[in-house]
Amino acid sequence: MNSILIISILNTNISFIGFYNLYCFKMKLMELTKAYQTDLIYKENGSAIEIHKALGPGLLESIYHKCMVHELQLRNINVKSELLILVNYKGLNIDVDLRCDLLVENSLIVEFKSVEKVLPIHIAQLMT
Repeated sequence: MNSILIISILNTNISFIGFYNLYCFKMKLMELTKAYQTDLIYKENGSAIEIHKALGPGLLESIYHKCMVHELQLRNINVKSELLILVNYKGLNIDVDLRCDLLVENSLIVEFKSVEKVLPIHIAQLMT
């Protein structure tokens, strides 16, 4: 049985939170107030739990992705999907197909994985 893995970048330290086979990693993206961070994480986690309760585990990442965009929009949360990440090496723009699954409120990056177990490769993909 697969679980939903949602990796969220917000805090400088990596923390692990489990909710009904739902995993979140958080790292800091920009300076935000503690109250704003807490509220945004609460809303994002609540959306993910709502989706997981409705659909359960085992579906494709793309399904959870579309549902999360819809759920966040229903909650009047600004979300951008599939943003292209540019790679620049010493002034050379490298043509790669790296994408950020979701950017929530211009401050929280969300990466989706539908996996049975969180492996080190999933953390490495996040760090990339």
